[in-house]
Amino acid sequence: MVLSWVIRLRPVPAPEAAYRSVAHVVVLVQMLFLIAAEGLFAWLGVLTLSVPGEERVGGVTLGVALTALAMTVAFLAGLVRPLRRGDPPPAVPVGDGLDLPVRRLPIATTRVGFVACAAAGAFAIGWPPGPGDRVLGVVIVLLFAGALTLTWVVSPQIRFDPDGLTMPLWIPAHRHLPWAEIERIEALGNFHPHLGVVLVGSTRPITCSLHSHAWAPSAILAAARHFTEHPELRATLTDPAALEPFRTWS
Repeated sequence: MVLSWVIRLRPVPAPEAAYRSVAHVVVLVQMLFLIAAEGLFAWLGVLTLSVPGEERVGGVTLGVALTALAMTVAFLAGLVRPLRRGDPPPAVPVGDGLDLPVRRLPIATTRVGFVACAAAGAFAIGWPPGPGDRVLGVVIVLLFAGALTLTWVVSPQIRFDPDGLTMPLWIPAHRHLPWAEIERIEALGNFHPHLGVVLVGSTRPITCSLHSHAWAPSAILAAARHFTEHPELRATLTDPAALEPFRTWS
């Protein structure tokens, strides 16, 4: 029940309000509690390793605890509100449109977390080695390697172009939304700020997180609304200067 309440998107007055919401605080507290519990579990694994005949149990306990700890720390590092210092980089011309720049930290922590999880999982299976453990270890590494590959395949970038807005989604990886089909742009939030695009004839918004972007969430919201309301300006969305007024928006 608590998790479904936290992840539910709600309208907010501005995207940054999500960082001050109760849902954001609840997730932060939960992550800190999990880190403490997983640290204790890892210490129990270390103690069990020194008990004669229990090395296998201690190895698995330690490996599972380290895997969970790596995942939790990576998620927490990518969750905290970014400290924006200096002006963000400009939009990048790509093909017939402009890609908004993304921050490196949340993406890097996710990738490092997957690598750490793969190493810890392999350790859990292989300490000390037993029948079939090498196969299981390889399977674990391959699973996390596949998840790691997804972080390169699925880009969080939003693209503006003269024909519409491209939103980053998991399935499919991206979706192009023509300007003519956009009815309104919303600011949504749970423990992250989100952009919501409502199409004509629909009541459910298409959403994407703004947490990984280098520009302030309110800047992206303002830019999307601006070009939704001013069709005569959309042809300029091949030149980074078209989005320059929003780059340092506050």
